[in-house]
Amino acid sequence: MDEDRATPNNLASSTTGKACGQKRPCLGTIGPTHEAESVTRMSGAFGQRSRGPGLVDGRLAACPRSPNCVRSCSPASDGVHHIEPLRFTDPPSDAWRRLIDILKRQPRTTIVTAEDSYVHAEFTTPVLRFIDDGEFLLDAPAGVIHVRSASRLGRTDFGTNRKRIEALRATFEAHD
Repeated sequence: MDEDRATPNNLASSTTGKACGQKRPCLGTIGPTHEAESVTRMSGAFGQRSRGPGLVDGRLAACPRSPNCVRSCSPASDGVHHIEPLRFTDPPSDAWRRLIDILKRQPRTTIVTAEDSYVHAEFTTPVLRFIDDGEFLLDAPAGVIHVRSASRLGRTDFGTNRKRIEALRATFEAHD
């Protein structure tokens, strides 16, 4: 069974790595409301915020089936959605501040929510002005920041979300 696919009867957590286990920051699958949430998110013109992203039981939500989302707690075998988390060796509070500072300097980026261990940012694409959601969740004991980046509209993003996270990773690691 593919643990990362949302089905109404499958609420098991992802087992991808220690940081994605039970009571950890990533959610392997989600319940029956996922489909309705996707429709709600897509209902706004050009990605207008409706219900929006957020934590599900304190963890990052699974990616939809479409290939326009990447998430660090997707199984490594899921080459479409899996991306590595941001790793750090400095104190967690320093790494967290560094991430927020990097996000503040990104063009066309708005930080919507910044909490002690969760950030939601909106990234606006340069030409068509579509809005993508980026989420970051600090897992201090594991020394990682889990990531999720997803397009609000469409089926494909031509790799935009993956490229965005990899660019953030390069900047983040350059200052570790």
